[in-house]
Amino acid sequence: MNIGFVGAGKVGCSIAKLLAQREKCVSGFYSRSHSSAMEAAEFVGTTAFDDINQLLEVSDVLFLTVPDGAVATVYRSLNPNLLVDKIICHCSGALSTAVFEGIEKWGASAFSVHPFVAISSRYESYQYLPNSIFTLEGKGARPEHKEAMLALLRDLDLRVEEISGDAKVAYHGAAVMASNLMLGLLSVAKRELVAAGFSEEGAEAAILSLAKGNLGNALNAKEQPFVTALTGPIQRGDAATVAGHLQAFSGDTREIYRLLSKEVLQLARAKNSTLDDIEIVKLLYEEES
Repeated sequence: MNIGFVGAGKVGCSIAKLLAQREKCVSGFYSRSHSSAMEAAEFVGTTAFDDINQLLEVSDVLFLTVPDGAVATVYRSLNPNLLVDKIICHCSGALSTAVFEGIEKWGASAFSVHPFVAISSRYESYQYLPNSIFTLEGKGARPEHKEAMLALLRDLDLRVEEISGDAKVAYHGAAVMASNLMLGLLSVAKRELVAAGFSEEGAEAAILSLAKGNLGNALNAKEQPFVTALTGPIQRGDAATVAGHLQAFSGDTREIYRLLSKEVLQLARAKNSTLDDIEIVKLLYEEES
């Protein structure tokens, strides 16, 4: 199976490098910037193409690792006569394979292959991909294409979750909550520590240390990681402390605290079925009554 890449950015380089390390055949890169394609090809140990359809012709699988807004345009630039029996993939979290309109009539298959992992470096992130989760969504003219993609991903030691195209946007939103929005939450917490008298550096160190420790507790839990790792006033039924926090915070920070505390309350109930939470419920839901 020959696997080509259109787009030579972080995602394309990372997946291609992992493929090459596992002795899969990476047929090459094409990019609007030929110098970028050459750099990626040198990194992976393959070829840079100056014509997208030449790359398609020599590839069984073609990954379009381009920005979401460019996927449809790049797909339409492919020579349809060369699509027969091909597998075309994109790596968007939010887009489904509906963007590959009409691909079945060419006897081809389309998949979205999204890494559920933060890929931040063009040349280093490939090291962290094994054992991470990838999602697969797709359609096609031949069922064996899907089996081939599942086998390929699992050969890379990736954990694969299959989802439907209708779920892609909500799925991506959940991924954003767990990554980007988590950083936003930590930034809010840092701001409150600075307001309490911490230095900027001290606040960052304290927040990251606390978050790392709690995430470590969840990662090491044998079951129900979010429930097992839960600590703090809500799981103790400490309404007085929660009330103090709500009084100390204002505006968006107070609302963030209140809304997330409602979710934590559900975890606390799962951890302790006899939890006395009546006063906490009053505090968290008072604005909604």
